[in-house]
Amino acid sequence: MSEDRQKIQKIVTDKEGILTSIFKECLVQIDADQGFLAFIDPNEHLRVLVQKGEYWYLPSDRGITGSAFTTGRTIIEVPQNVTHYREAGTAESVKSEIAVPIFMGSEPIGAFLFDLTRDGKEFNRDHQRILEAQAEIIKNVLSDKDP
Repeated sequence: MSEDRQKIQKIVTDKEGILTSIFKECLVQIDADQGFLAFIDPNEHLRVLVQKGEYWYLPSDRGITGSAFTTGRTIIEVPQNVTHYREAGTAESVKSEIAVPIFMGSEPIGAFLFDLTRDGKEFNRDHQRILEAQAEIIKNVLSDKDP
């Protein structure tokens, strides 16, 4: 498995420029306050490739991002009800978040996470559709297919 993860990491590194551009476009399209794009590394952590805000390595099985990664499904949440946000002391600042898995073939290899910190704003199905379309573009980029 680690060898596969190293190959993924190399492909992601080689495509970092376009992946960064897609991430920045997502921030604009969904009007997010912060977020990141992360990919699985050989140690089974999600390694943040590009971000707006402060993030770190994430276990691939924790939190909303880990859930999106392990289930292969988009998740929209209001984090005040999520224990790991209360533990991190960020529950009060994040009002809504969305995590979308990134695939290579049929295997999840990463995820987007975006947060809204403004009162009265929440992610919805329209945001989900936009990000899932961008995730499909990333899948094509990583597979060297035309987006």
